[in-house]
Amino acid sequence: MKLRKIEKTEFDKYSDIKCADSKAYPLSILEGIQKGDIYVGNEAALFWHYCGFGYAAGELSDEFLEEVYEDFIQPKLDRRFILITDDDNVIGKLSVKADVHTEKRFEFEYDEVYGREKTKSALDGMMERNPNIDIVPVSAENINSIKGRIIPAFSWDSNEAFLEKGLGYAAMDKDHVVAVAFSSAVSSSEIDIGVETDSDYRGRGLAAGVAAKMCEAVLALGKKPVWACSTMNTASAKTAEKIGFVKVREKTVIRRGDI
Repeated sequence: MKLRKIEKTEFDKYSDIKCADSKAYPLSILEGIQKGDIYVGNEAALFWHYCGFGYAAGELSDEFLEEVYEDFIQPKLDRRFILITDDDNVIGKLSVKADVHTEKRFEFEYDEVYGREKTKSALDGMMERNPNIDIVPVSAENINSIKGRIIPAFSWDSNEAFLEKGLGYAAMDKDHVVAVAFSSAVSSSEIDIGVETDSDYRGRGLAAGVAAKMCEAVLALGKKPVWACSTMNTASAKTAEKIGFVKVREKTVIRRGDI
């Protein structure tokens, strides 16, 4: 079996092959909202997002998994490849490869009972602690001032694409972007939130403030905010819980050992 990259005109044919959870990134590709590729083989599909996240769905045979390893994990590619899964068979087959590294990742969902109260409290608390900080939408005027790793350029192929189809909020100290929360992945039903804070401004609740503002915006759109982070990123996990998220699952990240 050879995995075949399908054209956008074929995406509709594979709309029934979806991930049971972690839907935002695969659907952002399938629905044509964000850039990414879909590879298929028999009754399985691999969704490879622009940011490098990969998700496998469908009938994941040993042959399919070997193809994923040989074509995406083993070689050095121009774009990183990081497979995210909780499938025991996938983990068992790929984690034993000598050049494969695995780690854990938490996924969070928004608490529909207490979330809004926590979101409002986090936003109000941040504004009270930082009276000189303004929260403004990410726009053409400030997007190029956003610095760091987890920023719109992490998961969007251009500023224009983000400004057209995504959304975000920046914490501003005068004309300096000191924190940002944005739509890292957008689907018709969910938005995954990414956050970055200037190292000189950490510990002031800014990440929670801009992320809370994002939650309010996502909910206003009738969509569900979602969040994920490495199990080692305790600061991100605490921020998620502070603004109304609850931890719902743990996944395994599978990648080359040198990326």
